[in-house]
Formats: sequence, structure tokens, C-alpha cells
Amino acid sequence: MTLESLVADYGLLAVLIGTFFEGETIAVIGGFAAKSGVLRLEMVMLCAFLGSLCGDQVAFLLGRKYGQKWAQTHPKWQPRLARALELIDRHRTWLILSFRFFYGLRNVLSFAFGFTNVKFFRFMLLNAVGAAIWAVAAVGAGYLFGQVIELVLHDIKEYQYVLYAILVLGGTIAFFVRRKKQEKDA
Repeated sequence: MTLESLVADYGLLAVLIGTFFEGETIAVIGGFAAKSGVLRLEMVMLCAFLGSLCGDQVAFLLGRKYGQKWAQTHPKWQPRLARALELIDRHRTWLILSFRFFYGLRNVLSFAFGFTNVKFFRFMLLNAVGAAIWAVAAVGAGYLFGQVIELVLHDIKEYQYVLYAILVLGGTIAFFVRRKKQEKDA
């Protein structure tokens, strides 16, 4: 089995799962894979949309069901939560539409929305619109990034695996740096 067939076979599943949990890096990699012909662009966008939407809905429901109990057992987070809730109160609709564009805030804010009196259906509807816009933008950025590299390198097929490795390594480093920072702040 070649790397290309692995990406083709599991690439969409990776996009779906990756965007469920966070997503920027995997969405860009998926767009790049679509540009190089390994994945279909519209399927990558659909998986990024579904993963992002479902991840945010789960975080919202977890915040709704367990948020108050969690806040009581994690007093260090209460000032941040208070700031998030204040921001939500001031910019509710726009924040639901755009929170996934603020790197590192997506999971926290969708969880925090569960604390509020925002109705589930309203959150879901606005979240779906925001997820669709984000999926097109993030995957499209990867696709365009691939197009720029193709213009510079002329034969992207020769370099695609190196570029995949660089993107995956960069995303992995960013993930662990962010996780370490969150652990330090907790």
C-alpha cells in the first residue's frame, strides 16, 4: 500500500476526525491533498464542515450538561469562563458564526455557549452556517496553497510527500505547544 493510497483511503476520515477536535491544520492539509488530486475538494470541504459542526455541537451539549459542575471543580478557569460568558452576552450571534476563526477558542467557546441560555436549535443553525463558511475558507486555503506551490515548483507530484510531512509536522508541533500552554495555564 502506497502513501498516496493511504491518504486516498483514510484522508477523508482523518479530515472528519481532525476537524471534530480542532481542525485548522487538517483542513489545510485536506485542501492541499485535493489540489494534488489525492482527494476530491468538495468531499474534503464536506468532511471539514461535518467534523467541525459535530465537534462544536458535542462541546455545546457537554457545556450544557456538565458545565456548571466542571466550573465548580476547576476554580482556576472561572475568570476565563467569566470573560468568555461576558463576550458571549455582548456578541452572541456574531460569535456563534465566527468563533471557529479565532485559533484556540473554538472548543472553549462552544463549551461556554452551553452555559448560556442560547437555545440548542439556534446554536445549531448559526453553528452550521459558521462551519460551512469556515470549511470552505480553511480547505480553500490549503487548495490555494497547493496551487501556489505548484506554480513555484512546476511538478508538485515530486514534492507532495515532503510538503505533506512539513504540514503534518508543523501542525503536530503547534498542537503540542498549544496543549502544553493550556496545561501550564490550568
